Amino acid sequence: MLQTKDYKHFRVNDVLFEGAAAAGKALPGDHVRLEGSVEIIKRAKHTNIVGTLELASKVRYGMTSKNHPIYLFTPFAESYPPFYVGSAHKDTSQNVLAIIDFAHWTDTCPRGNLQQILGPAGDLAIEEEALAIHASPSRWKALPTLVEPEPIEARATGITFHVDPPGCKDIDDAITLNPMGDTTHVSIHIADVASWLVANPGLVPQAEQIAQTLYRDGVAIKPMFPAELSENTFSLLPGKDRRVVTMRFIWNKLTKQIENISWGLEMIRVAHSFTYHSVTKSMIASELEEICSGIANRPITDSHEWIEQFMLLYNREAAKRFKQEGKGILRRHAGMDQARFDAYQRMGLPAERLAMAAGEYCTATDPNTTHWGLGQDVYCHATSPIRRWSDCVNQMALLGHTLPTNVDHLNIRSKALKAYERDLTFVRALLGPVRPCEGIVAEPGRLWVPAWGRIVKTDTTGFAPGSSVIFQYFCDATKRNWKRRLVLKLDAPPIQHSPCPA
Repeated sequence: MLQTKDYKHFRVNDVLFEGAAAAGKALPGDHVRLEGSVEIIKRAKHTNIVGTLELASKVRYGMTSKNHPIYLFTPFAESYPPFYVGSAHKDTSQNVLAIIDFAHWTDTCPRGNLQQILGPAGDLAIEEEALAIHASPSRWKALPTLVEPEPIEARATGITFHVDPPGCKDIDDAITLNPMGDTTHVSIHIADVASWLVANPGLVPQAEQIAQTLYRDGVAIKPMFPAELSENTFSLLPGKDRRVVTMRFIWNKLTKQIENISWGLEMIRVAHSFTYHSVTKSMIASELEEICSGIANRPITDSHEWIEQFMLLYNREAAKRFKQEGKGILRRHAGMDQARFDAYQRMGLPAERLAMAAGEYCTATDPNTTHWGLGQDVYCHATSPIRRWSDCVNQMALLGHTLPTNVDHLNIRSKALKAYERDLTFVRALLGPVRPCEGIVAEPGRLWVPAWGRIVKTDTTGFAPGSSVIFQYFCDATKRNWKRRLVLKLDAPPIQHSPCPA
């Protein structure tokens, strides 16, 4: 498979080479053979490619068979070369953001078929939509008629509730508490998506390709499953009978210990719907605080942490099973750059966050599965099967099913969604009201911007690490994506800004 980040430097297996011409008109992800030169064995699917169609340019690259002008199309993704794309769009006064599919490659640049024009470049709403499609390009078509999973009779007993932000619709976890004298029987319920996938295997390919729900400002804008499923059929909605995969345990109030962990498949009906605020005023608040403080081995009064402790426990116990049985997908974490952490901490920056390595998925049979950040030998994601594909795979494993999965694909999708959050910050800064901003030089070439919650790369020559600076920022519209368009100038005098030109 051909791999590249910039269409200049390439990898095929363990062989590295440079130069676009040497790629033999192969595109990233294509299956190729390398024997002196690159030979394409099988093209990957290159669809829903988002980028800028340069209608405002005076340069044309020929005409289509329908006598439409051919323009240059520059993808957001730097792993692709520019494309030639025909368009009958009448307004050529400004560039537009568009979606294309790869057609063929017989010319200097590959040819693309125009699928949709999103709107003018430089329009904030259009730019945000383009970023979302770029981050999560796969789309669901009409759902087939679903087959019901086999019925189950087991039912949880006790007080069953969920705790989520107001308006949450894709509810994938709930808790049941059943106090019994000196003990409380606790059940952590996770929506049973796996049984639906077993009964409807046609759902698997598309959900796996999407891999993770994309959120904007806390709202799911591109769910991993269609809203009909994620907000209804799968969701643990109050008053509805729902299937769940449950981890049960007994909380001993005398010893402050967890006893008798077990797993099962059952039905529940959520009776109480709490927000993180309202649950602190509820009749179960003191019980939750006691149990979750005991699990964490420290006092916990924040209701967000109460639910977090239950989910962490579920994930830890599931991971132990997967490691022992050699199945499922684990989440590992390499730790932090200690020197960077120490330096950032001295400057008063959020050192733990900024110096941490990113987590990644790995197989349960991988020799290195340690999650440094959580201090665990093994850890996994298993509590959000409505929103993450890794959790679906792990839930299938908990129920005794096998679902082969490409771990590399999951890591790629995870990085894409993180890049989306970064680019959304930049596009809103550059196309919104521009104002002087404060930053702290974290180290040479890296500036911490508190207002954005991010470190950005820029020239910091002449400024010592730890220096507080005022900077101006503007848009270089000649660059192909928002990561490259952000330009900073430290300690510059106030200048007039205008929106990013189209």
